[in-house]
Amino acid sequence: MTLALLVAVSLAQPSAVPVSLADDGTILLGPQARPASQLELFEALGRADLVERVRARQLQRWVLVGVGSVLAAAGLAVGIAVLASPGPTTAECGRVTNFGSPCLGSVAYVSQAPPDIAVGSIAIGGGLAAGGLLVFLGLRSSPDVLGSIELRHLVGAAQGQPLTLRLTPWGGPGGGGLLARLTY
Repeated sequence: MTLALLVAVSLAQPSAVPVSLADDGTILLGPQARPASQLELFEALGRADLVERVRARQLQRWVLVGVGSVLAAAGLAVGIAVLASPGPTTAECGRVTNFGSPCLGSVAYVSQAPPDIAVGSIAIGGGLAAGGLLVFLGLRSSPDVLGSIELRHLVGAAQGQPLTLRLTPWGGPGGGGLLARLTY
């Protein structure tokens, strides 16, 4: 036998804009129940604090994408510039570049070749890897600031549904306790 105690409290006034959540967590806004983003929901509910949090998160995303793109382009440009720069000259072989020489396999080329190929390759690879990681993180991050549980509570309060606290005592041979459940 269980005994349940229900306490209902309304946390906020109902919203003038009809709002609901679909079973999959999609926000439905307005009388037509059109899908909306968290930003649109917060603007409709007049929650300036949450609107600012979403806009800050959106700015953070685009800064990551922008910085990552610039870093990747700079790494690529520096690497190409280093690889295209002229290499050493020797009396035996004439002008030697990193892209080839008539005496490419000679001892003079190997002993006097600068580490331009390694530096250029590291600049290209490092710039593309670091820039690509920042772009990936920026595009992968979500602008949403509320999780599904907090969103359900906000929508429930906007619908004017009371927050219900259900306390259920339970007991058994090994002990007992009190179960608490908050729902809208």
